[in-house]
Amino acid sequence: MKSISLLTLLFVFNQFGFSQETGFTPYFNHGEPWQFQSFRPSEMKKNQDSLIKVNHIETQKVYKYDKNGNRVLYSISTFDSNQNEFSIWKLNNKRTSSESQLVSSSHRLYQWKNWGSAKKQYNSYVTVQDKKKLEDKIVLKKNKLKSRTHYYWNETGILDSLHYFKKNKAIATSRTHYVYNSEGKLIESRIYNGKKLKSIRKFDCQPLGKIEKKVETSTSCENIEMDENGNKIKVSEFTNDKGKKRIFKTTYHGNTNRTWKQEGFDYKDRLTYYNETTDTSKIYKSFNNKGRVTWESNIKLQNGKTISNSNYRKGKLVSQTLFNYNQNGQVTSENSYVNDKEDWSKTYEYNSLGLIKKMTHSKKRKSSISEREYN
Repeated sequence: MKSISLLTLLFVFNQFGFSQETGFTPYFNHGEPWQFQSFRPSEMKKNQDSLIKVNHIETQKVYKYDKNGNRVLYSISTFDSNQNEFSIWKLNNKRTSSESQLVSSSHRLYQWKNWGSAKKQYNSYVTVQDKKKLEDKIVLKKNKLKSRTHYYWNETGILDSLHYFKKNKAIATSRTHYVYNSEGKLIESRIYNGKKLKSIRKFDCQPLGKIEKKVETSTSCENIEMDENGNKIKVSEFTNDKGKKRIFKTTYHGNTNRTWKQEGFDYKDRLTYYNETTDTSKIYKSFNNKGRVTWESNIKLQNGKTISNSNYRKGKLVSQTLFNYNQNGQVTSENSYVNDKEDWSKTYEYNSLGLIKKMTHSKKRKSSISEREYN
């Protein structure tokens, strides 16, 4: 892999969020483009990643068996203590896939070669008030620049503005400027396309007031409430330029930050989704505009472990996955069913470190075995 110093500095535009306590903070998940992110990595993956780090694993090799019963090397992954990683798989195919991550004190480089395309992303950071802040982002596809974004922070660590450049444009395609009150809370953002003001968003829950002609003006803000049982509720309101309001609610256990319920409502105050998390279950529901549940996912928990995941469409069970564990709390098998018929199953065996050493996958009376070795 080329060193970071030899790379052309290119940047990428990503999703953003805001925090009224600390000023606007750009959203990024270690820098991966959204289509490569694992928003909900499985407990097994998180556990295995943790064990690889704790046990200072440098190499993981995965072997599979071909149609003739020959044991062949399928993939290799390497790791080091500085978070540098490299994985290449499908070694027995004509076209391989790969993924890498190169990390230094103020840079991150990611490269992917899968799904028929090759992508790279480069991040650089600046330290403000002893905190690491994203300064530049780049994305390339097939070695062609897609976009870049530069972030401007003030001396207190609050984002003043960002400039987004499409492809190799020398002049910013769009610029976003942020306004804060005397307490450092975000109260307004303005997006310009070139010199033209495109949109205004207010974050202080104040009425929109006079609307500027031909400019999209909206509000987006948060309030904290308490219910009669002492549970904290965060209410997020979004009002578009036509005055239509949407509300999103998050209810916590007591006055903690442990989420209990999440609810979303449309512009007509109709429930669109409902999520609930307890010690024994996780429930996700989506609704149509008539208030009927169109989809439901019901995860049952036992001692913090998922023992079943059931999915319903319009009240009818369509799929279900059951999990079994050994005395060490490791998953030994997964069985998935579609319309009451088994679709696939997986079984796992572990080594003395708790890392997976063998996995058997069965589907439609056919089985495949993969074996893992670690150094």
